Amino acid sequence: AARQHFQQAISRNPDAFRDPADPKLPNPDLAKRLAEMEEFNNEAKAAAEFVKATRKKQDEISQRLAKTTSSAVRKRMADEEKQLREKLKDFQDKHPQAFAECQSQGAAAGQAMSNAEGALRSGSSSNALNRSAQAGESLEKLENAVRAAADGQQLVDAHQLKEMLDDQIQQMGQATKPGAGGMSREQVQQLTDETKKTLKQMQQAASN
Repeated sequence: AARQHFQQAISRNPDAFRDPADPKLPNPDLAKRLAEMEEFNNEAKAAAEFVKATRKKQDEISQRLAKTTSSAVRKRMADEEKQLREKLKDFQDKHPQAFAECQSQGAAAGQAMSNAEGALRSGSSSNALNRSAQAGESLEKLENAVRAAADGQQLVDAHQLKEMLDDQIQQMGQATKPGAGGMSREQVQQLTDETKKTLKQMQQAASN
């Protein structure tokens, strides 16, 4: 799954695998690209954790449901199920980037939770329990898909970060050669700062 999402990430950002060009300073796009990488990584991590927490709450509903035969209790659980589904939908709407490659799994999870709600309101105990379990399985698939998409994007980011660092090292080598021209003291300082930012981002990517 991660390989598939990796290929999809490449198709969305083909410049990540460009041939290194002759970079010029200043580089106004670097800070923006590093910020985008960090934002996506943080958003993807938050999305995976949110879906995981939703799945755990769904499992709790299933566990409590297995211990009751009361239709009144099931109806109260139906309200919980509805709130759980709506919170997930709201989170997906607010963080579309994290779910861009998982729309089918997201739709399936939402439908499964809706089915569970309906069964809790009007179905038998066994049917409601079955539907609730199916909702939990769908949420687990969504969680795995979100993590796989994030892993694929991180592979693309890692390659692009390496290219950025290679470019910066090449520039630094040129700047420190005796008699090297074309780069002011301010540009050398900017290059140093950019290199530090790139290294920091690589370290963060490696720790995820």
